[in-house]
Amino acid sequence: MENQGVNKEEWKFKKLFDKGPEPMVLLDEEGYVKDLNSRFEEVFGYKLEEIKDKQINDVIVPVGLKDEGNKLDEKSDGGYVNYETIRSGKDKEFHVAISATPVTVNDKNYKIGTYRNIEKRKKAENRFKSLFENSPR
Repeated sequence: MENQGVNKEEWKFKKLFDKGPEPMVLLDEEGYVKDLNSRFEEVFGYKLEEIKDKQINDVIVPVGLKDEGNKLDEKSDGGYVNYETIRSGKDKEFHVAISATPVTVNDKNYKIGTYRNIEKRKKAENRFKSLFENSPR
C-alpha cells in the first residue's frame, strides 16, 4: 500500500484503523461517513458502500435520540468525548460506549468514532440494581 501513492502517515493510520478491535467509523467534519473498519461492519451490519457519504446520525442513531447525537457531535468538535448511550445496528438496538475524537490526516480534519458494545454489562447492572432494590432491608 505504501508504494501505491499513499504516504507513510496515511498508510500507518489506515492499518491501525482497519485492524482496530472495536467498531470504528471515520467521519468528515460535517459527520458524513468516509470509512468503516471491518468490526463496524460486523457489529452494526452495514457495509461501507451502504452508508458512505451519509450522516452517521441518520444511520445508527435511534429516532428518539437524534438531539443527543447532534449534541455529541458538537462536543466532539472540541476534543475527545466518551459517552454511553444506545445505537442501532441494521437489525437491533444496543447499548454502546462511544469514544470520539478529532484527527488530522494529510492536513485534512476528520473525526473518529469508536463504539464498544456494552449490552451485556448494562443487563448485568440492571439485574444487580433490581436485586438491590428488591432485597429485604
